[in-house]
Amino acid sequence: MNKHWISSLVLASVVLLSSWMTPQEPVQDRNPNGSSELSLLMRRMEKQLVDARPGVLEGKLNDRNYPTEIDKINTAKPTDAETKTEAFPVFADIYLKSVKSFLASKPEELTENYNNVVNTCLACHSQHCPGPVSRIRKLAIK
Repeated sequence: MNKHWISSLVLASVVLLSSWMTPQEPVQDRNPNGSSELSLLMRRMEKQLVDARPGVLEGKLNDRNYPTEIDKINTAKPTDAETKTEAFPVFADIYLKSVKSFLASKPEELTENYNNVVNTCLACHSQHCPGPVSRIRKLAIK
């Protein structure tokens, strides 16, 4: 019986871990002239929040793997070079730390830490690129 239980646990772990580890499906480019590396990265970051939201609402997080592609946030090329001011790396660092905290959350901390990630996005976009602010606000859990 213990072997069956352990096998089930291993299988469940592999299934849960695979979603962030599998290659990300391409994000559709909404810009007819092409999108920058940074905007495409941020759309994938948005998708990760959208995908995590239903689990957070249920008090669970099905995928706790850190999406290493987000580490490119400071090096990804923006649409407009002036978008990245001196404050951008500070916002990016806060965002990366908030994602790590969210992924390490206890069940009772999930909603608060999820909203912290959303709020770091809002703080940066209110200073750098306000276009997606309304979409980001909709990600928050009330």
